[in-house]
Amino acid sequence: GLLFVDFDKGLYIQIQGNAKILFGEEAKQGGPGTAGRAVRVTVQNFSVAHAGMRLKFSPKPERSPFNPANKDDGDIVRLSDVYRETHDTLTFKLEIDRPIQYQAGQYGTFRVLGLIDDQSYIRSWTLSSTPRMGRGNTDFMITVKKNDFGKISTILHGSDFIHEKKVYLRLLDISGEFCLPKVITSESRFVFVSAGSGITPVVSMLRHLCRNEYIRHDGIPVAKLIYSVRSVRDIIFEKELSDLSKTGTVNVIIYLSRENELPAHCPKGFAFSLGRITKNVINKEIGDPNQYESIFSCGPGVFTSVVESALPNSKVITESFNF
Repeated sequence: GLLFVDFDKGLYIQIQGNAKILFGEEAKQGGPGTAGRAVRVTVQNFSVAHAGMRLKFSPKPERSPFNPANKDDGDIVRLSDVYRETHDTLTFKLEIDRPIQYQAGQYGTFRVLGLIDDQSYIRSWTLSSTPRMGRGNTDFMITVKKNDFGKISTILHGSDFIHEKKVYLRLLDISGEFCLPKVITSESRFVFVSAGSGITPVVSMLRHLCRNEYIRHDGIPVAKLIYSVRSVRDIIFEKELSDLSKTGTVNVIIYLSRENELPAHCPKGFAFSLGRITKNVINKEIGDPNQYESIFSCGPGVFTSVVESALPNSKVITESFNF
């Protein structure tokens, strides 16, 4: 059964019925954010108790951060700050009225409104911030790389969103399984292979590892990051990755795919190599994959396919995107 409580009026409704778990295409009919699984409830009986509660709540109870947003309307989010990561990538700090819960590595599904054509668009972006545990988060960040052929990313980088606030977002849902395991021990080790803006969920997880001070007894870094970018100017989260590497928790190796030689002044805190990340590179950098608890890869579909093909006997957790 299900119990719905009206805290203002002191009544509650109890519903009884049958529940069926839906998968695949049938589940997607429930709207965005179902993540391939939904529950359909058929009501068979209900009862209403108008004076069922004798307790008074003051102030008004907060909405649980575990409750999903209304899938049709969502929660309005407000832009509170903007940080430039690279020449074509911005991080947006967003605020929301109700506290939300999410895991490092997950993504949010948003409805984009206020456009000139009066249309609304659905887009998903990784929550590049790292969640605070407990009562939830009333602010979070998304990091968006501008795509010259992408309508929405171009708008978010423009004045209508940043300065004039004509364009706004509603958060519909948070989902995704590109996340660290729930239990991390002193023996755990992880490797991350990412390209371009595929660093956004990875930096959230790396920040989580460093924030919780996961340190191995043998002094070996808990995480290894192999990151592919076109050039030094394309390193997203450059300063933060450098700071994270200084903690000793993560070892960062950056591959420059469009450089013929290393620049004279490379950022400190990283090891640099030239060229693309290929099967041979992956095998060289990772070595025995069995020494890692999990291997994560995020980037364009072609990139993640290369990582998976290089490690055919390992379970690679992937998240890919295509423009």
